[in-house]
Order: sequence, then C-alpha cells, then structure tokens
Amino acid sequence: MRVSLAVLFVVMTLGGCSSSVNGSPGVPSPSVATSSRVPVTPASEPAPSTSPASSPNEPSDQAEAFPEALIGTWISSSGGAEIVYQFAADGSYKYAGVLLQRRPSGMFSFTVAEAGTASVDGNHLLVQPRMATTSMQDPDSPSSSYTDRPASVDPKRLTWTLNAAHTVLSLDDGTGPAVDYERQ
Repeated sequence: MRVSLAVLFVVMTLGGCSSSVNGSPGVPSPSVATSSRVPVTPASEPAPSTSPASSPNEPSDQAEAFPEALIGTWISSSGGAEIVYQFAADGSYKYAGVLLQRRPSGMFSFTVAEAGTASVDGNHLLVQPRMATTSMQDPDSPSSSYTDRPASVDPKRLTWTLNAAHTVLSLDDGTGPAVDYERQ
C-alpha cells in the first residue's frame, strides 16, 4: 500500500514527536504505561577548560556530552498516530510524526519532519530544529493537500524523564499530558 510505504519511509528516515500532532482535536495522546520515572543526567561534568585564552563569556571548547541514556530511537504509537525521536551521540536529532485516518474517500495523512540539534540542561531537553516541514494528503479536499511545507524552527524546551530501566522516555512540553516513548 502506497500510504504504508510513505509512512515507513518517513519514520525510518527521520524519526519524531510533535505537539501539532498531539494537540490536534480528536487525536489521542500516545502513552505507554511507565514505572517510577527518574530524571537521568550525565554521569560526569566535563572538566573546565584551563586554556588561558578562554573566558567566562566565550563558549567552551569542550561541549557537554549528550546523555548516553537518550541516544537511540524512541517511538510512541496510539491509534493512527506514530511519533519517533532519534538522538545521536553528537547531539543531533531527527523527528517524525505521522497521523493516518481512514476515511470513506481514502486515507488522510499528516506528517511532520524535523532535524536539528538537541542538548540537555538538567531535566530539560532543548531541541533546536534547523529544518522542519509538514505534509498533508486529504482525500476529502485534494486541493488542500501539500508536501514539504516549511514549518516552525523555533526551539522547544521539553521536560524529560526515563523510567528506572531506561526503556521509556517521557517528554512533556507543558501544553498537555507527557508523551511516553519506548526505546527501539
């Protein structure tokens, strides 16, 4: 099926979660049962630079390492929605959100794709998209359909926690219930 292949392509190549998808009326927020969530922070802080050329107002030569516990692919699914985040050791991330609804006239789909950088400040995950697009295919209104429309690249500040086994990541953007992602 063409739609299934498109969904698979988006999810496999980009990975993601979006308040646009979760904030849509009638779309259930994905969630996974969690057990005792605990914030996880990097095990050690990088050593301060001892270079005489650096000053408190200059960026450090050594960036804080992205937490190893977050590296990998995280997926949340519910009903016709699937959202994926993929974090790399260098702090880059990819995100994809896919919403599918079967309608008498055909399959409605809405996708969000982002790529950018992520960093951690305590229990906050800061994501800064460098590119973001949305696409919509509406069989009830084909003239309203579009592909790869530029979307907001505003930074997002999410509160994050991991369950004790580091298998469920919970992200909260403060606008609704937290969304839980399972490690893949």
